[in-house]
Amino acid sequence: MNEDSDHTTLALQVPYKVARALEVVRSKDPTRYNLCDVGLTASDHLLWLYATDGHRALKLEIPNPGLDPGRYILPGDDIKRLAKTGAGILRHSDRVLVPNVEPEEAKYPDVEQVIPTRYRTAAQVIGFDPEYLRSLADVFKELGRESVPKGSDSGLKRLSAQANRPVSWCQGDALSPVKVTWDFALSDFESPDGQPRLNCHATFIIMPMRLD
Repeated sequence: MNEDSDHTTLALQVPYKVARALEVVRSKDPTRYNLCDVGLTASDHLLWLYATDGHRALKLEIPNPGLDPGRYILPGDDIKRLAKTGAGILRHSDRVLVPNVEPEEAKYPDVEQVIPTRYRTAAQVIGFDPEYLRSLADVFKELGRESVPKGSDSGLKRLSAQANRPVSWCQGDALSPVKVTWDFALSDFESPDGQPRLNCHATFIIMPMRLD
């Protein structure tokens, strides 16, 4: 992190395909400006990135490449540029660098509040917006199964197998949010010691619609 007399800036390394997945879900409605950005919470070892448009939400858990613990907001325009054109972004393999993103006191919505933790059998007929299901497919295309190059060591193959476990789809009450979870790999996103980062996790939330 770099400091000057006015503010603190950070240079955050974000996997390119993670940015593309966040871009699928974040709001594009300028009247909901707080949802057009991406929320980020950092611990000593993990990053949690959040995107939502109020009807669906995406939570990504990836290893922390060195960001100070805290809560941040990543401007949606930076995510859009990173995901679509790469203009002005330092890129290396599957990694990108977002330069000089200013952290703020996090005013991003608490997405954790809508992630279900308990489930009961649904008893109503419900529906889902086809566009939201299509966006889930788009996100999974970016953050789905990832193959391991031939000749990889057994440890890398084992971690990749863990990242290819089945996708979970959970819902409690008929009108409660659906939670879709899966593990994914970022084999080109290396840690400072040169080891691949494969222990990543995604949570996708979709709000249902009543049909009766």
